[in-house]
Amino acid sequence: MAPRLALRLRLASSVLFAAAAGATGALLSLAVFDAVPGTPGVVGGLVALLAPASGAVAALALRLLGGVGTFVATAVLLILGAATSTGTDPAEYLPAWAAPLASVLPSGVAVQGLRDAVYFAGDEVLRAVVVLALWSVVPFLVIAAVDAVARRRP
Repeated sequence: MAPRLALRLRLASSVLFAAAAGATGALLSLAVFDAVPGTPGVVGGLVALLAPASGAVAALALRLLGGVGTFVATAVLLILGAATSTGTDPAEYLPAWAAPLASVLPSGVAVQGLRDAVYFAGDEVLRAVVVLALWSVVPFLVIAAVDAVARRRP
């Protein structure tokens, strides 16, 4: 259904999903499971940025690759992203080729930003916000460009 929607509706649904994911993530991790000693703003904010970052990449993969894009996005974001996020194991346990992915894939960036905000001085939180914002915006810009080119073709 999503590829048939106008880009502005896809963006609006992404923003709504981000807000819901951030609120739910903060509620579950702080109040229900007491899993993170952070504040609702930090936890909710990073989860709210992670949601559209992942969604935008999935939307781009779907736009460029069709139905196969769902599988590609799942493999990259969920399987590879979760495995390299350093949420459960330190980066030192990752193979040499996978270690750099922790600092660029959305899930790893969010984990590092949250870890820095909660346990350290918070110096890397801005980097996490910028990287997640780029993951949220750039794929939609590419989709807009691809859609514009497609409209120009006879």
